[in-house]
Amino acid sequence: MESIDKPTVHILASLLHDAGVRDIVVSSGTRCAPLTVAFGRSGLFTLHPVVDERTAAFVGLGMALATDQPVALVCTSGSAPLNYAPALSEAYYRRVPLIAVSADRPRRWLGQREGQTIRQAGCLDAVVRCSVDLPPDDGTRKTLDKATDDIGRALAAATGIIHGPVHINVQIDSPIINFTSRTPCHICRTFPTPSLASDTSAFAALGLPHHPRTLIVAGGVRLSEAERSRLSRLALGGNAVVVAEVQTNIPGAMRPAEFDRDMKDAPVPDVVGIIGGDFVSGRFKQWLRTVAPQVKFFISCTPEDGEVATFGRIDANIPSNVAAFAEFLDGIADSEYRRSWESFIERIPEVKAPVIDILQALVDRFPAGDLHIGNGSAIRYAQHLRLQPDVTVECNRGVSGIDGCTSTAVGSAMVSRRPTLFVSGDMSAAYDIGALAVDGIPPTFRMAVIDNRGGDIFRNIPTTRELDELEQYFAMPPRFPLRQLAEAYGFAYFECSEATDSTIAEFMDYPGKAILRIITDINNNKNLI
Repeated sequence: MESIDKPTVHILASLLHDAGVRDIVVSSGTRCAPLTVAFGRSGLFTLHPVVDERTAAFVGLGMALATDQPVALVCTSGSAPLNYAPALSEAYYRRVPLIAVSADRPRRWLGQREGQTIRQAGCLDAVVRCSVDLPPDDGTRKTLDKATDDIGRALAAATGIIHGPVHINVQIDSPIINFTSRTPCHICRTFPTPSLASDTSAFAALGLPHHPRTLIVAGGVRLSEAERSRLSRLALGGNAVVVAEVQTNIPGAMRPAEFDRDMKDAPVPDVVGIIGGDFVSGRFKQWLRTVAPQVKFFISCTPEDGEVATFGRIDANIPSNVAAFAEFLDGIADSEYRRSWESFIERIPEVKAPVIDILQALVDRFPAGDLHIGNGSAIRYAQHLRLQPDVTVECNRGVSGIDGCTSTAVGSAMVSRRPTLFVSGDMSAAYDIGALAVDGIPPTFRMAVIDNRGGDIFRNIPTTRELDELEQYFAMPPRFPLRQLAEAYGFAYFECSEATDSTIAEFMDYPGKAILRIITDINNNKNLI
């Protein structure tokens, strides 16, 4: 088979494969044709076509989450790469290795009124860990060597100890498509698997108090299976108190949703061990900030680009293996403190509401799989759910936007070997409805849409709930004919309004992809957030 006559493109293909890329999400365009053709004909990758670049980037994000491997994106020049920004920003703060590859015109055409030409090199710098700009092929060894070094540098930034998105801009000269029978260039490079130290001597050297009251907190940080398993064992039977939200996937951990309405009597710790990630619960964060002067040590074990003081204070930030860090803190912790927390929790009544009962009925029929949750009210409802250990929860809490939640779940479902259940609010679903047009959504994909007449979260938070403009400018109930949209995109459609509704079983047992509309009374959703 003939190959594209652009050596830089083939070097890029080789290095992407060496870095662990197996899936590439491609969007249509002329300037990017050499990239798409070369990657497809190489036999090294599975290509997934998605027309809309914003959707494509979130689909790639979902694939990276499901496979725990870097995923590449390919688009044409002009405004196309700018559409990657929302998903790349999510990947940046969530530490997901997304590799954006954009085709571009040669630099000499900048400002010359050529179509689809913008200042593209560096256009995504605010949301990537590294960006490189590859000049057009000129046949010289110097150019190829420089391209190899730049690509390697970008891929190392994507897959290092701190994972994250990168941008590779490729200037492609005319003729855009030119074939050759010559053997494509192949460059081999080893990308070592980074690891964090398991030596806890640095923490021991801090001079922590003897048998401290120890609180370990984890937000939406991504953990390995081994780390989750170890933290779960500590949460279920250790000495330290382990607090983690549902999207951290630590079974047995205490959740802020269980107690954050009444924190005034919560036992104050001596040591707070921070594993990282974003917390949904604003009240829990505020409590830790309030008691910070009484805490002797705030220490973090996760690698950071700079000092992160989410709770208003940080005394040490030492890169360390999470499991070793947690094990060390639990080993010195005062078990009486844990018992005081358990007593505190027992005095707080369980939160009950029809919408949570319906969601619980859904997940009770979902014993193993990937549960994706939308932002806003949905992720807050999810904090109250009881899940089986084999359910993995994902939510776009890097920047906590509603854009791309459906696309992320779709991308994950496309490459996961497990069923996917996605729970979303109606505003989020309407915002990202184009995701349902993506080709290749498997029959194991389920989408449950909470119909709460728009952004119900705005009816419940102090900032907006009393405003005269609430409904028109904040809740903004969408025009959202879900039944017709489901049928148009080839989904079976169901509705339910009660947890005992037999429709829930029909929806979960349906043999193809399906959408469930959950009809709620918004007056019953108050005080859940």
